[in-house]
Amino acid sequence: MKRIINTLLILGGFLSLGSCSNESDNNEIIYLTDAQISSFKLEKNDSVSSNLNEVFFSIDQAKGEIFNIDSLPYKTKLQKMLANVTFQSASSAKVIAGKDTTEYTPTDSIDFTSGEIKMIVTAQDYKTTKEYRIKINVHQQLPDSMVWHHLANDIYNTPILNQKTINVDGTLYSFAKTSTGISLYTAALTNASTWNKNAETNLPGNTNIESIYIVDNKFVCISNDGHLYLSINGVTWNQTENKLANILGVLPNKSNIDNLIGYKIIDNQIKIIYSADLQDWKTADNSYAVTKFPVEGYATCNSIINSTNYLSIIGGVNNAASKLNTIYLASFNTNNELDFSSNLTFNGIAPITNASCAYYNSQIYLFGGDFKDEQNKNIYTSLNGGINWAKTDSLVSIPKEFGYRTDISVIADSQKLWLIGGFQNNTAKTDVWTAKINNIK
Repeated sequence: MKRIINTLLILGGFLSLGSCSNESDNNEIIYLTDAQISSFKLEKNDSVSSNLNEVFFSIDQAKGEIFNIDSLPYKTKLQKMLANVTFQSASSAKVIAGKDTTEYTPTDSIDFTSGEIKMIVTAQDYKTTKEYRIKINVHQQLPDSMVWHHLANDIYNTPILNQKTINVDGTLYSFAKTSTGISLYTAALTNASTWNKNAETNLPGNTNIESIYIVDNKFVCISNDGHLYLSINGVTWNQTENKLANILGVLPNKSNIDNLIGYKIIDNQIKIIYSADLQDWKTADNSYAVTKFPVEGYATCNSIINSTNYLSIIGGVNNAASKLNTIYLASFNTNNELDFSSNLTFNGIAPITNASCAYYNSQIYLFGGDFKDEQNKNIYTSLNGGINWAKTDSLVSIPKEFGYRTDISVIADSQKLWLIGGFQNNTAKTDVWTAKINNIK
């Protein structure tokens, strides 16, 4: 008869083996060859971190790695700590910390100050071994901080007058206006440091470059004299018979179909119009005096409040070039008709123009722009579509290398923000940055 001896480390303690010298000749002892670690955890130690014993450690048996996916809090200082290790079948285990090698026991602490720790497990057959690397991850930045990265400079390789960049299904389309025309440049959202010049467009020189959007799989924009232009590829554009005073943005209706939102000026009144196919135009009920509605310099942003899609029109200047502290909110009702709010006054910031916004981390982030009496060098956020604003703390701030700017192209996905260009001291910038709240995964 064969008898299998399975020596386990239960909660870090080895079971001792009894003597086999008195066994009969029919009893053949087979020692197991499994040298795997089955669990790893740290013992409670509040001087290191609260609830340390509740931190879960993953074990990658194929790579021989043990690590905590959820990092310990920022500035946690590792030290000597007790580890509770369970083995499948082992006779011994050695711990290598820096230059020191010791036998593992559950009552002797392991010095984690040396960085990565190795544990070499010897199976019960005394021959088979398996090596593990033990890594305790600690947050290198505060979880709520905003981390910035500078990706690229001079993406157009030529001086520009202005630019507008939009995201189309993971590709960045940047329209750069120069003294000779408007060129299209593209880059993958995942590789925004590498840009390619596609072609010179046929857009006229009086194109309102800030009006470029995409709706119904078509690029749209207007010229300064109000003509609406359409394009399938962003290079070749066709003038339509439609005329608008300006484009405000794009907003999905209750059927999740994007609509282009714009306005006309009739008898000194702002008339809001919208269309999904860019042919059949509808007019919203409300109209506004041109003295109270922004005609340029406004920021627009899409957001979601209580499961409803909103388009916010923030600040800007009226027809007398006066800076406004107004916000207009557009949304579609259940009949797929556009509701456009009466002009509301926002709180928390002064009247502002040429700011840039993006919906990120379930709130609107506002960058740059000019207040009534000063430059905006801070970041502001709003949880209700731009009605109420709060300045972020020092953990979420603009780095001095980026500096104060106006008219930045800001693009957001669920992970991060891309900030492209803008104006600094009346000079068009041509760089690309990303910004990310550290705890967003």
